Amino acid sequence: MFGISPLPSDECQNVRPDPNTTLDGILMFSDLFFLFLTMLLITVGQDTTDLLQPENIPQTLMWSCLLYIGTLSIIWNQTKFLRWSKERIIFCTNLEFLTFLSILYFYLEIPLLFTTLFPLAAITLVLYFIALTTAHYSYNRLSGNQRQTGKSIGFLFPLSLPFLLLTLIIDIGNTPFTFICIAALAIFFPTVLIWCWGCPPLNNPELSQRLEKLCKKAHFKHAGFKVWSIMEHAYTAAIIGIVSRFRYVMFTKPLIDYLPPESVEAVLAHEIGHQKHGHLLWYPLILMGMVTTSILVASIEGPFAMSLILFIATAALYYRFIFGYFSRLFERQADLYIFTLQLNPDHLIDALNSLANFSGTSRRAPNWHHFSIQERIHFIEKVKHDTTLYARHQRRVKYSLGLYSLLLGAALLFLFIA
Repeated sequence: MFGISPLPSDECQNVRPDPNTTLDGILMFSDLFFLFLTMLLITVGQDTTDLLQPENIPQTLMWSCLLYIGTLSIIWNQTKFLRWSKERIIFCTNLEFLTFLSILYFYLEIPLLFTTLFPLAAITLVLYFIALTTAHYSYNRLSGNQRQTGKSIGFLFPLSLPFLLLTLIIDIGNTPFTFICIAALAIFFPTVLIWCWGCPPLNNPELSQRLEKLCKKAHFKHAGFKVWSIMEHAYTAAIIGIVSRFRYVMFTKPLIDYLPPESVEAVLAHEIGHQKHGHLLWYPLILMGMVTTSILVASIEGPFAMSLILFIATAALYYRFIFGYFSRLFERQADLYIFTLQLNPDHLIDALNSLANFSGTSRRAPNWHHFSIQERIHFIEKVKHDTTLYARHQRRVKYSLGLYSLLLGAALLFLFIA
């Protein structure tokens, strides 16, 4: 993911800073974390060694329904009374749902109603998206922008589909079939995302031709340039897919509308850098470390409440510091790919400056997963004058990933032995 490029000076005067540019990015990373944590709780909470006694089922279902209605009531009304920003409202909504889910799973023992994982996962995710939709609609209703509710949920919901499919495959229990399905999912899911998000082709032949020329220079194959319409307020781009025939390059509409071609090339060079360095493959492995670490911490004997707090805290700290550390390394590595392609790095610097202009945020504002804009610009400027820094950063990424791989392997081995 990146940002936008510069506008010509006469156009800059006609474009006002859009706070939704920053908000979209913040909510995206926050929602992804809580969705992942919800799926993690589903996996950890499943227990097929026992079933709920039939005489306890009506009472358990009654208390579960009352608890969920109460949770939805809090989510619906908190916007009117708290008057917080959307970021804080959605953050609180996720915490409230996780609290509800924890009580549902570990106190009311709802998972004991299910002998397989898929129905539990499907019902839980339905409840989660109803709660999230309630929060978005409640906030957007007061701000007069109900249409944004569908886009907010529309971005997140397709990302839960692979997890649901994997739970169904696990329930089937055929190991060779499982590996085949996982491989097929990794290859074809980007096409599903493009369809779910409604991404039309980039309708700019002149720009497409220029970008295609850069792709050939980078020996980068793809299935097409798309407009990332669901991210309507963001100035960003992304590449999804690991196989070239099902790999797509996405640009948001504001980015395409306002940036000059040479800056679009700089943004594309950044995205190609992610693919060339294998970041799309490393991110799942780094998230696997979050799962492994959380399970190890949750296995510590103690009161349920303490175990749950440790579980959530470990996942949050891992996401913020370990995932954040590698995300920053990868972003800087992608920034530096513009030197590999021998493009003018000033276009990348202009793009970063424009991102700050249009988001209305300070260039020095800290960013836990990308570095601040000023830090990124400063490092690019340093590499322009000292090319040894390029190789030094590559070594830092290599050694960090090597150490991480050793630690992850040791943790997985410990879980397997234990």
